[in-house]
Amino acid sequence: MGIRAKLLGGIGAVAMVAALAATPMAASAAEAEAIVFAGVAGSITPPITVLPGTGTYNFGGNCLAGADTDDPILVSTSGGCTINSNGDFVSVTCGTGLAIGMNVAGFSGGASIAEHDGETVSIQYVIVFVAGTGLELGTSHAADDDTAAGGAVAGVVNIVPAGTPPGNVESCVTGVSAFTVTGVGVGAA
Repeated sequence: MGIRAKLLGGIGAVAMVAALAATPMAASAAEAEAIVFAGVAGSITPPITVLPGTGTYNFGGNCLAGADTDDPILVSTSGGCTINSNGDFVSVTCGTGLAIGMNVAGFSGGASIAEHDGETVSIQYVIVFVAGTGLELGTSHAADDDTAAGGAVAGVVNIVPAGTPPGNVESCVTGVSAFTVTGVGVGAA
C-alpha cells in the first residue's frame, strides 16, 4: 500500500474514531478515567526522517498520575499503570503525521493499559501529530466489561526525538528510531 493510500486510510480511521467518540454511549458511561503518562515510542521501522514514509512502532510507558470515578485517588508510577502499544505510522515529515493503533483499513495495533487495581483496558486509537504535538481519539474496552460497547478516549500527546541530546531535531535528517512521549488522556469506560 502506497503512502497516499495509507494516508487516506488513516484519515478514514480518524473520521471513524471521531464518529464513535461522538456517540451517546460515551456520555452515559458509568466510569470516567484520566491519566498523565510518559514513555518511549521505539523500534520505529523504518526510522522517521524529513521525507514522507510509513512504518511500524512500539510504545512502552507508565502512568505518572491518574484517577477514576471508581477509585478517585491519584496514583504514582509505583502504584500506577503500565501502557504497552504498537501500531502503524504515516509520516508527512518528522513529527507530523498519523500514529494508528487500530485493527481497521489495513492497519494493526492498539494499546493495553494494566491498571493498579488489576484491571486491563484495551484502546484502539489514532493520533494526529503536527510538529510533535498530537490529538488522540479512540475507543476503550475494559477486560472485565462483558458488553460489546466501549467508551470514548481523547488526549493530547507530545513527541520529541530521543537520543543525545534529547530533542535533537537534527536526528530527523538522519532518521529517528525512538521518540520520548508524554501525554494526558481521558476516557469513559
